[in-house]
Amino acid sequence: MKPVLNTVMNRALRRRLRALAKRHDGMAAVEFALILPIMMTMYFGLVELTNGFGYDARSARLAQALSDMVTQSTAISNTDMNTIFTSASAVLQPYEATKVGMRVTSYVIDRNGNAFVDWSDVKNIAATSPYAPRPRCYNANAILPTWLRIPQTSVVYSEVSFTYTPVIGQFVAPNGVELKATQPTSPRGGAPVGREGTPASNCPGYAP
Repeated sequence: MKPVLNTVMNRALRRRLRALAKRHDGMAAVEFALILPIMMTMYFGLVELTNGFGYDARSARLAQALSDMVTQSTAISNTDMNTIFTSASAVLQPYEATKVGMRVTSYVIDRNGNAFVDWSDVKNIAATSPYAPRPRCYNANAILPTWLRIPQTSVVYSEVSFTYTPVIGQFVAPNGVELKATQPTSPRGGAPVGREGTPASNCPGYAP
């Protein structure tokens, strides 16, 4: 009796298994559950990538705005410099101007192609890597590339450091990603841009 019962039960079990294998309801839900994490990762990755490019572009625009505003003048006062830093920071909108470092340096190049720091100003807003002003008369040949060291000229060189903190990438980069940009610009009037409090005399070693 038992063998017959076992045979009947086995046949019933096989029929149910075959019927279950033929059923497709719930397959779409399973596939969606498997694909969803990949889709979400791709979506948020694209959002972060777009934001990163936006911050990087704003950094470049900020560096350009700094050097452009400085080189429009023949002389810069302390008040002018503060206004320039504040006004230039506006190009970061709609992004917040937090963790930003800015440095503007005026270099003079002598007839031998040697570059010297004429003056340097900085503005740091909770910057991750804050800038320090470059000392006057510092030999800047190692800073300026050869193509910028045109004899008997000057150049205003702006530097920007901007920290971008990803929304979902903060677990990978908890301190954010530091973006940097630079912009060299020649003074509009040709002569070096003067700076309040900076001596008019040439630096030691400068060959007029």
